Parts: sequence; C-alpha cells; structure tokens
Amino acid sequence: MIKNIIKFLGFLSLLTISCNNIDNVNTINFSGLTLEEETFNLEDYKGIPVIINFWYPSCPPCVKEIPNLVELLNKNPNKIKVIGVLHNSPFDSKDSAKQLLDNLNAEYVNIFDQEGKIEHQFSIQVHPTSIFLNDEHKINNQWSGYLDKKKLEELIKEIIIQ
Repeated sequence: MIKNIIKFLGFLSLLTISCNNIDNVNTINFSGLTLEEETFNLEDYKGIPVIINFWYPSCPPCVKEIPNLVELLNKNPNKIKVIGVLHNSPFDSKDSAKQLLDNLNAEYVNIFDQEGKIEHQFSIQVHPTSIFLNDEHKINNQWSGYLDKKKLEELIKEIIIQ
C-alpha cells in the first residue's frame, strides 16, 4: 500500500514538473525585434485579441497555414492581430523568411526569436504552434500542428470581439 502511494506521489510530481508553464490567468507579454529590425512589444496590442504563431520557413505545415492566417486577417480587419515568432532554424535565414512572407502577402508582424527566449517562455515543442490570446492577453487556447481554416475560425470565435 505504501509503495503504491509513493509511486503515485512520484507520478504526480513528474506530471507537475512536465506541465506546460503557461499560466492562463496572468497577462502574457514579450518583446523582441521584428524581421525589419524594429522594436516590438506585445503590450502595444493590448485590448485586441492576438494569435501568436510559432513557425519557420523550412517547416511545410508552418508555410501551409500562413495563407489561412492572412485570410483570417483580411476577413477581420481591426478585430484581431497575428504575431509570427520565427524560430531560429539552422536551415533558414531572416531573408528567406521575409521573401516567403512577401510572396504570401503576409503583412503581419514577425519577430525573429534568435535566442529562443520567446519559444522557451511558452514551452514550444512543435512547429507550427499557435497561441490564442483574448483582448486582455490571457491565454484562451493553444494549438500545435497545422491549423486548417475550419479549426482556425473555430478558435478565433472564442477570442474575437464582435
């Protein structure tokens, strides 16, 4: 009996340690440099729901979902923002990311996470991953893997201000 309790407590402690450290009660904030070398601070978008999209150019599902994000923004001007966070991949450059975004008419802000600090803050393990923040910048939802149009529309309905 005691062995089972000890095993259970050990399991609980491992579970607690491995849980995502994202706190959906606290307001999320981060800053960085955009691909255009401009300073960015998420706080500047306070009052507007935001999708934070973690991606990189040589990731096929990442590239495949960019047009869905662009379409979302075109359908909902001034109601939601998308912030791309570019993973510092050894296979991609900032220039290749800029060119890809230009080719896909993706005009939303993209931050180059050179040291991986933003990815670490959100415990990102999979690309693409999108985090959905409400207008108070509290986490409403998170999606890892390719995000198709239908699922994207479903997730933004939970955060968009009508």
